[in-house]
Amino acid sequence: MVEFLPTTAVTYNEDAMVEYKDALWKWVRELKDILVQIADSFNFGDGVDNVIIEKMDYIQDKILNTRNDYSSFQKLYEDCFTNMSNYIIDETKAEFTGYSLFYGSAYNILRECKTVNEMLHVLHCAIVNNENYYKIMPIRSKKENLSQESIILYGNENPLAEQVFQTWPFDLDCGVTDIVGLENQVLIMVRDRGHALSIEITKDEKNDIWIHYFIPKICNIDMVNRLNGIRAVKPNEKGAIGLIRTTQEKLSYDLFHFIASVPTDNDMILSNSNPYFSDTIDGSNEMEEQHERKIV
Repeated sequence: MVEFLPTTAVTYNEDAMVEYKDALWKWVRELKDILVQIADSFNFGDGVDNVIIEKMDYIQDKILNTRNDYSSFQKLYEDCFTNMSNYIIDETKAEFTGYSLFYGSAYNILRECKTVNEMLHVLHCAIVNNENYYKIMPIRSKKENLSQESIILYGNENPLAEQVFQTWPFDLDCGVTDIVGLENQVLIMVRDRGHALSIEITKDEKNDIWIHYFIPKICNIDMVNRLNGIRAVKPNEKGAIGLIRTTQEKLSYDLFHFIASVPTDNDMILSNSNPYFSDTIDGSNEMEEQHERKIV
Protein backbone atom coordinates (compact mmCIF):
# COMPACT_ATOMS: atom_id res chain seq x y z
CA MET A 1 0.00 0.00 0.00
CA VAL A 2 2.92 2.32 0.64
CA GLU A 3 3.52 2.66 -3.12
CA PHE A 4 0.20 4.52 -3.36
CA LEU A 5 1.05 7.08 -0.69
CA PRO A 6 0.22 10.36 -2.46
CA THR A 7 3.14 12.65 -3.23
CA THR A 8 3.45 15.95 -5.07
CA ALA A 9 4.73 13.97 -8.06
CA VAL A 10 1.31 12.42 -8.67
CA THR A 11 -0.20 15.91 -8.93
CA TYR A 12 2.45 17.20 -11.34
CA ASN A 13 -0.14 17.54 -14.12
CA GLU A 14 -3.56 16.26 -15.09
CA ASP A 15 -2.18 13.16 -16.81
CA ALA A 16 -0.22 12.18 -13.69
CA MET A 17 -3.31 12.55 -11.50
CA VAL A 18 -5.47 10.47 -13.84
CA GLU A 19 -2.76 7.80 -13.97
CA TYR A 20 -2.53 7.72 -10.16
CA LYS A 21 -6.28 7.32 -9.70
CA ASP A 22 -6.44 4.64 -12.39
CA ALA A 23 -3.60 2.63 -10.79
CA LEU A 24 -5.15 2.99 -7.32
CA TRP A 25 -8.58 1.89 -8.57
CA LYS A 26 -7.11 -1.20 -10.28
CA TRP A 27 -5.11 -2.09 -7.17
CA VAL A 28 -8.24 -1.95 -5.02
CA ARG A 29 -10.01 -4.23 -7.50
CA GLU A 30 -7.13 -6.73 -7.23
CA LEU A 31 -7.05 -6.44 -3.45
CA LYS A 32 -10.79 -7.10 -3.29
CA ASP A 33 -10.30 -10.39 -5.15
CA ILE A 34 -7.42 -11.33 -2.85
CA LEU A 35 -9.41 -10.62 0.33
CA VAL A 36 -12.40 -12.59 -0.93
CA GLN A 37 -10.04 -15.44 -1.78
CA ILE A 38 -8.58 -15.34 1.74
CA ALA A 39 -12.06 -15.29 3.28
CA ASP A 40 -13.08 -18.29 1.17
CA SER A 41 -9.86 -20.18 1.98
CA PHE A 42 -10.55 -19.83 5.70
CA ASN A 43 -14.30 -20.51 5.37
CA PHE A 44 -15.49 -17.16 6.68
CA GLY A 45 -18.74 -17.55 4.73
CA ASP A 46 -20.70 -15.65 2.08
CA GLY A 47 -21.61 -12.91 4.54
CA VAL A 48 -17.98 -11.88 4.97
CA ASP A 49 -17.42 -12.11 1.20
CA ASN A 50 -20.31 -9.73 0.62
CA VAL A 51 -19.08 -7.26 3.22
CA ILE A 52 -15.61 -7.19 1.66
CA ILE A 53 -17.07 -6.64 -1.81
CA GLU A 54 -19.39 -3.91 -0.54
CA LYS A 55 -16.59 -2.06 1.29
CA MET A 56 -14.12 -2.29 -1.58
CA ASP A 57 -16.73 -1.21 -4.15
CA TYR A 58 -17.41 1.84 -1.99
CA ILE A 59 -13.69 2.68 -1.90
CA GLN A 60 -13.47 2.31 -5.68
CA ASP A 61 -16.37 4.77 -6.04
CA LYS A 62 -14.61 7.19 -3.67
CA ILE A 63 -11.48 7.02 -5.84
CA LEU A 64 -13.44 7.86 -8.99
CA ASN A 65 -15.21 10.77 -7.28
CA THR A 66 -12.14 12.30 -5.62
CA ARG A 67 -10.99 15.67 -6.89
CA ASN A 68 -7.68 15.77 -8.72
CA ASP A 69 -5.49 17.60 -6.23
CA TYR A 70 -2.93 16.66 -3.58
CA SER A 71 -5.01 17.44 -0.48
CA SER A 72 -7.95 15.41 -1.83
CA PHE A 73 -5.68 12.44 -2.61
CA GLN A 74 -4.16 12.66 0.87
CA LYS A 75 -7.60 12.69 2.52
CA LEU A 76 -8.71 9.75 0.37
CA TYR A 77 -5.60 7.78 1.37
CA GLU A 78 -6.21 8.37 5.06
CA ASP A 79 -10.01 7.96 5.06
CA CYS A 80 -10.12 4.84 2.92
CA PHE A 81 -6.79 3.12 3.44
CA THR A 82 -4.69 3.92 6.49
CA ASN A 83 -6.82 5.16 9.39
CA MET A 84 -7.30 2.73 12.27
CA SER A 85 -9.98 3.58 14.83
CA ASN A 86 -9.71 2.68 18.50
CA TYR A 87 -13.25 1.30 18.26
CA ILE A 88 -12.21 -1.33 15.68
CA ILE A 89 -9.15 -2.25 17.73
CA ASP A 90 -11.25 -2.59 20.91
CA GLU A 91 -13.96 -4.65 19.21
CA THR A 92 -11.42 -6.90 17.49
CA LYS A 93 -9.60 -7.45 20.74
CA ALA A 94 -12.87 -8.31 22.52
CA GLU A 95 -13.87 -10.78 19.79
CA PHE A 96 -10.49 -12.47 19.37
CA THR A 97 -8.78 -12.55 22.76
CA GLY A 98 -5.67 -14.11 21.30
CA TYR A 99 -4.38 -16.11 24.24
CA SER A 100 -6.31 -19.35 23.96
CA LEU A 101 -6.97 -19.26 20.21
CA PHE A 102 -10.75 -19.53 20.13
CA TYR A 103 -13.44 -18.82 17.58
CA GLY A 104 -14.62 -15.31 16.85
CA SER A 105 -16.88 -13.75 14.27
CA ALA A 106 -15.37 -11.32 11.79
CA TYR A 107 -18.66 -10.42 10.11
CA ASN A 108 -20.03 -7.81 12.51
CA ILE A 109 -16.71 -6.07 13.02
CA LEU A 110 -15.99 -5.95 9.28
CA ARG A 111 -19.31 -4.20 8.75
CA GLU A 112 -18.02 -1.40 11.00
CA CYS A 113 -14.70 -1.05 9.15
CA LYS A 114 -14.11 2.06 7.07
CA THR A 115 -10.58 1.50 5.81
CA VAL A 116 -8.50 -1.20 4.17
CA ASN A 117 -6.19 -1.12 7.19
CA GLU A 118 -9.06 -1.92 9.53
CA MET A 119 -10.33 -4.78 7.35
CA LEU A 120 -6.86 -6.30 7.15
CA HIS A 121 -6.47 -6.03 10.93
CA VAL A 122 -9.77 -7.82 11.56
CA LEU A 123 -9.08 -10.63 9.07
CA HIS A 124 -5.55 -11.08 10.40
CA CYS A 125 -6.76 -11.38 14.01
CA ALA A 126 -9.60 -13.72 13.03
CA ILE A 127 -7.16 -16.07 11.29
CA VAL A 128 -4.35 -15.97 13.83
CA ASN A 129 -6.72 -16.54 16.76
CA ASN A 130 -8.65 -19.55 15.45
CA GLU A 131 -7.31 -22.78 16.92
CA ASN A 132 -8.91 -24.94 14.20
CA TYR A 133 -6.61 -23.45 11.56
CA TYR A 134 -3.61 -24.57 13.56
CA LYS A 135 -5.02 -28.07 14.02
CA ILE A 136 -5.33 -28.69 10.28
CA MET A 137 -1.92 -27.25 9.39
CA PRO A 138 1.06 -29.59 9.28
CA ILE A 139 3.64 -29.18 12.04
CA ARG A 140 7.00 -28.72 10.32
CA SER A 141 9.12 -28.62 13.45
CA LYS A 142 8.91 -28.20 17.22
CA LYS A 143 11.20 -27.39 20.12
CA GLU A 144 11.09 -26.01 23.66
CA ASN A 145 12.68 -22.99 25.30
CA LEU A 146 14.42 -23.07 28.67
CA SER A 147 11.05 -22.62 30.40
CA GLN A 148 9.83 -25.77 28.63
CA GLU A 149 7.33 -23.77 26.57
CA SER A 150 6.73 -25.04 23.02
CA ILE A 151 7.95 -23.21 19.92
CA ILE A 152 6.03 -24.74 16.97
CA LEU A 153 6.54 -24.15 13.25
CA TYR A 154 3.41 -24.78 11.14
CA GLY A 155 2.34 -24.39 7.54
CA ASN A 156 4.08 -24.16 4.21
CA GLU A 157 7.78 -24.16 3.44
CA ASN A 158 8.85 -20.55 3.89
CA PRO A 159 12.50 -19.40 4.20
CA LEU A 160 11.65 -16.56 6.58
CA ALA A 161 9.57 -18.82 8.82
CA GLU A 162 12.39 -21.39 8.85
CA GLN A 163 14.90 -18.69 9.74
CA VAL A 164 12.75 -17.41 12.61
CA PHE A 165 12.23 -20.91 13.99
CA GLN A 166 15.85 -22.06 13.64
CA THR A 167 17.27 -18.91 15.27
CA TRP A 168 14.64 -18.60 18.03
CA PRO A 169 16.68 -18.19 21.25
CA PHE A 170 16.18 -20.88 23.87
CA ASP A 171 16.57 -18.26 26.58
CA LEU A 172 13.91 -15.88 25.21
CA ASP A 173 11.41 -15.64 28.06
CA CYS A 174 7.96 -16.22 26.57
CA GLY A 175 5.07 -18.66 26.61
CA VAL A 176 3.92 -21.10 23.93
CA THR A 177 4.76 -19.65 20.51
CA ASP A 178 3.20 -20.50 17.15
CA ILE A 179 5.03 -19.67 13.90
CA VAL A 180 3.01 -20.11 10.71
CA GLY A 181 4.66 -20.10 7.30
CA LEU A 182 2.32 -19.00 4.51
CA GLU A 183 3.09 -18.40 0.86
CA ASN A 184 4.03 -14.73 1.15
CA GLN A 185 4.10 -14.04 4.88
CA VAL A 186 4.87 -15.37 8.32
CA LEU A 187 2.42 -15.17 11.22
CA ILE A 188 3.63 -15.47 14.80
CA MET A 189 1.79 -15.54 18.12
CA VAL A 190 3.91 -15.16 21.25
CA ARG A 191 2.03 -15.77 24.49
CA ASP A 192 2.92 -14.03 27.75
CA ARG A 193 4.37 -11.02 25.97
CA GLY A 194 1.77 -8.24 25.95
CA HIS A 195 -0.64 -11.07 26.84
CA ALA A 196 -0.49 -12.60 23.34
CA LEU A 197 1.72 -10.69 20.93
CA SER A 198 0.72 -11.05 17.25
CA ILE A 199 3.34 -10.53 14.54
CA GLU A 200 3.19 -10.59 10.75
CA ILE A 201 6.37 -10.63 8.67
CA THR A 202 6.38 -9.74 4.97
CA LYS A 203 8.97 -8.99 2.29
CA ASP A 204 8.46 -6.25 -0.31
CA GLU A 205 9.64 -6.01 -3.90
CA LYS A 206 12.85 -4.28 -2.73
CA ASN A 207 13.58 -7.22 -0.39
CA ASP A 208 13.00 -5.10 2.68
CA ILE A 209 11.51 -7.09 5.57
CA TRP A 210 8.56 -5.56 7.45
CA ILE A 211 7.57 -6.70 10.93
CA HIS A 212 3.98 -5.68 11.70
CA TYR A 213 2.88 -6.22 15.27
CA PHE A 214 -0.13 -5.93 17.54
CA ILE A 215 0.07 -5.91 21.35
CA PRO A 216 -3.39 -6.61 22.80
CA LYS A 217 -2.52 -5.69 26.40
CA ILE A 218 -0.43 -2.74 27.57
CA CYS A 219 1.31 -4.00 30.69
CA ASN A 220 3.58 -0.96 30.94
CA ILE A 221 2.90 2.11 28.81
CA ASP A 222 6.38 3.58 29.22
CA MET A 223 8.08 0.37 28.09
CA VAL A 224 5.69 0.02 25.14
CA ASN A 225 6.34 3.59 24.00
CA ARG A 226 10.05 2.79 23.80
CA LEU A 227 9.53 -0.15 21.44
CA ASN A 228 11.02 0.04 17.97
CA GLY A 229 8.46 1.20 15.39
CA ILE A 230 5.63 1.80 17.87
CA ARG A 231 2.78 4.17 17.08
CA ALA A 232 2.70 6.41 20.16
CA VAL A 233 0.54 5.00 22.92
CA LYS A 234 -1.74 7.24 24.94
CA PRO A 235 -3.21 6.45 28.37
CA ASN A 236 -6.40 4.38 28.45
CA GLU A 237 -6.24 3.33 24.80
CA LYS A 238 -6.67 -0.33 23.87
CA GLY A 239 -3.84 -2.31 22.35
CA ALA A 240 -0.81 -1.08 20.47
CA ILE A 241 0.41 -1.50 16.92
CA GLY A 242 3.72 -0.86 15.25
CA LEU A 243 5.98 -1.59 12.31
CA ILE A 244 9.69 -2.31 12.00
CA ARG A 245 11.70 -2.27 8.78
CA THR A 246 14.70 -4.57 8.61
CA THR A 247 16.62 -6.87 6.27
CA GLN A 248 16.75 -10.65 6.05
CA GLU A 249 20.25 -10.56 7.54
CA LYS A 250 19.09 -8.51 10.55
CA LEU A 251 15.64 -10.09 10.88
CA SER A 252 16.44 -12.47 13.72
CA TYR A 253 18.28 -9.87 15.79
CA ASP A 254 15.64 -7.15 15.32
CA LEU A 255 12.73 -9.54 15.88
CA PHE A 256 14.02 -11.16 19.05
CA HIS A 257 15.29 -7.88 20.51
CA PHE A 258 11.81 -6.46 19.95
CA ILE A 259 10.00 -9.47 21.48
CA ALA A 260 12.29 -9.39 24.53
CA SER A 261 11.38 -5.71 25.02
CA VAL A 262 7.60 -6.22 24.99
CA PRO A 263 6.41 -5.96 28.62
CA THR A 264 4.73 -8.81 30.47
CA ASP A 265 2.32 -8.91 33.41
CA ASN A 266 5.37 -8.72 35.68
CA ASP A 267 6.10 -5.25 34.30
CA MET A 268 2.73 -3.82 35.33
CA ILE A 269 3.02 -0.75 37.56
CA LEU A 270 0.55 1.56 39.23
CA SER A 271 1.19 5.21 38.37
CA ASN A 272 -0.51 8.28 36.97
CA SER A 273 1.00 7.71 33.53
CA ASN A 274 0.13 4.01 33.49
CA PRO A 275 -3.08 3.03 35.29
CA TYR A 276 -3.03 -0.61 36.35
CA PHE A 277 -4.45 -2.60 33.46
CA SER A 278 -3.98 0.39 31.16
CA ASP A 279 -4.53 -0.92 27.65
CA THR A 280 -3.38 1.09 24.67
CA ILE A 281 -2.46 2.13 20.77
CA ASP A 282 -0.42 4.54 18.53
CA GLY A 283 4.36 6.88 16.98
CA SER A 284 7.71 7.17 16.02
CA ASN A 285 9.89 6.42 13.11
CA GLU A 286 8.45 8.37 10.25
CA MET A 287 9.25 5.74 7.62
CA GLU A 288 7.61 2.98 9.65
CA GLU A 289 4.50 5.10 10.12
CA GLN A 290 4.23 5.77 6.40
CA HIS A 291 4.63 2.13 5.47
CA GLU A 292 2.31 1.04 8.26
CA ARG A 293 -0.38 2.99 6.50
CA LYS A 294 -0.70 -0.20 4.68
CA ILE A 295 -0.91 -3.11 6.89
CA VAL A 296 -0.95 -6.19 5.13
